[in-house]
Amino acid sequence: MPDKKPLTDRQLAHRAEMHNRTMSRLQELVAAARSSNFTTGERMTQPPEVQALQRRVRGVTQRWCPIWTTELASVADASTTIALDHVVPVVVLVERVLMGDDLQAVIEQSVLCRLTYAEHRTGGLEVSFRLKQRDLYLKMLDCPIEELGALGWHRYARARITARPLEEWRNPHLGGTLLVARPDC
Repeated sequence: MPDKKPLTDRQLAHRAEMHNRTMSRLQELVAAARSSNFTTGERMTQPPEVQALQRRVRGVTQRWCPIWTTELASVADASTTIALDHVVPVVVLVERVLMGDDLQAVIEQSVLCRLTYAEHRTGGLEVSFRLKQRDLYLKMLDCPIEELGALGWHRYARARITARPLEEWRNPHLGGTLLVARPDC
């Protein structure tokens, strides 16, 4: 892979400003969601304020987070549907923030994984993960923030799905080059 040109000071300043605006908007959504009648630990329809926060967290993490891929997704042909899954589900990320965890720390725990639609539908990786892997879901709500990623990969291990980094990931907003290591589950 060819070396990328270093960013100019102006580009870095622009990225920092966009990052600050995004985080500020997320904080506004967090405040609105916390003042709503939200629930954690249960699968029920959340108030519109929480749904708006979930959408925004999903969008931000899809732009900022490292991407991993399964072997099947990496060799899939054009007719195969590829899903992009949050290793730590968005519902967990949002519920952790609503329970009082630091927004930046929670977002830093997010990792995406490209997998085939068939892989995504196996082993409780889909939305019903909160029911099919309830014990893991409850651990994710209660564990130290630094353990969220490992528990997310444990969710994949239970479904017998392995992944590898799509490429080295660089996010200047989070302090430079980050390599997210997949723990042995």
